[in-house]
Amino acid sequence: MDRISVRSPIFLLGILSVLLQSCAQQGALTNEKDTDAYLAESVVSSINIGLSDAERSQSLTARLEKSTPGFAQSFFALLNDKAKKMTGFRSIASAPVPGSCGVSRYSPSLGGGSCAATPGGQVVTSNYNCGIFEAQDQQLSGSITTTFSSPDICNTWLTSIPTTGSFVDTTSTFVRTTLDNSIITTFTDSSPNYNQVSIGGGVSVGFGAGTNSVAILGLKKTRVSSLKATLYEHSVHTQSAIVATGSLAAGSRAIASGTVIVDHNLDDFTATGVISDLKWSTTCCLPVSGTIDFTLTGKRIGQALVDFNTGTCGEVKLSGSAEVTPPPTKASPTPSPTASDSVVTQTIGGCE
Repeated sequence: MDRISVRSPIFLLGILSVLLQSCAQQGALTNEKDTDAYLAESVVSSINIGLSDAERSQSLTARLEKSTPGFAQSFFALLNDKAKKMTGFRSIASAPVPGSCGVSRYSPSLGGGSCAATPGGQVVTSNYNCGIFEAQDQQLSGSITTTFSSPDICNTWLTSIPTTGSFVDTTSTFVRTTLDNSIITTFTDSSPNYNQVSIGGGVSVGFGAGTNSVAILGLKKTRVSSLKATLYEHSVHTQSAIVATGSLAAGSRAIASGTVIVDHNLDDFTATGVISDLKWSTTCCLPVSGTIDFTLTGKRIGQALVDFNTGTCGEVKLSGSAEVTPPPTKASPTPSPTASDSVVTQTIGGCE
């Protein structure tokens, strides 16, 4: 790495970027442990997309009512003060102060507890331009289209959680902006992973009596830093549905087991994540206990364990061992894998 003068504007911007990133994710942005945290973030956010809408009447509204603009203002003011003291910058100029997400994000106006005004009487569009302020402050924008299995299920969903039927969430515009101005984009159109296998279709949820069955048919997630560096491109899917019980509002949402597959398309490896006893609480939109154990295959092999049992909302402990094959160079056209083994604690996002 070239040396940069301490007086350089680039150096100062780098300090600010590190400060802001620490609010959303602790640690450097380039080591394999960040990669592990991003894998967990993609798994959790993909599951949350479906469960948030599945539990809308009991859970989503209750969660969003906590997200008040006053809280946002005070939180951003605190970070502005920290940035000013540590870097000399006057404020976080580019950080948005979004209003609270609320039930008004549903459009068109449904009115009267009926989906009759929607396409086919069963398609509801959620338009986002608002903020979520929980484990990781973030702004949501874009839209998600929820297509129910029938008009009756759509009508029931407006007032209570159905016990039969299903829906599929799809999007091509959904964006989450974190406080450090990283941009996470989700889209569900079919597109190839690094193995040129087409993955897409969205997130499907089947209603049951006290349960929701989540199948990630396929989606792609990309994360770009505030410095315009692409941190990851993930293709995410499940081979079979994952059963979730309870609800976030009741503090009883739980997933006993399940498997989510994440293809890391930039680094050419696949992470197969086995879920064990994930549980949520009423005060956190991310799991507060349980684990996801990733088996890595491809250009990175080994294990990566993500442990949510830290006692802090959004915080995870990362451990495991992996071998990473560096890219070929002229001097080393067939590089050998290098091993790594460490334990770190980091923060993930994914309150989608």
